Amino acid sequence: MYEQFRIDPTAVSDTWREFFTDYVPGHAGAVPGVTQNAAPVASAPVASGDRAPAAKPAVTPTTSAKPPEPIRG
Repeated sequence: MYEQFRIDPTAVSDTWREFFTDYVPGHAGAVPGVTQNAAPVASAPVASGDRAPAAKPAVTPTTSAKPPEPIRG
């Protein structure tokens, strides 16, 4: 139907003509003037004095410590 509209807009009903006027092929549900699925916007660079301290790596306990000696009595 869109191809018919492109060839001859009067070949489709008024309702379809109104729809196809703002239609963008390949953008189902597109709203005129609204960008969908836009790429994420990179954040602005941060001055070196304003940076938060880097996260410290997690510490994993080691098993090199000896277990306590049993109490003898």
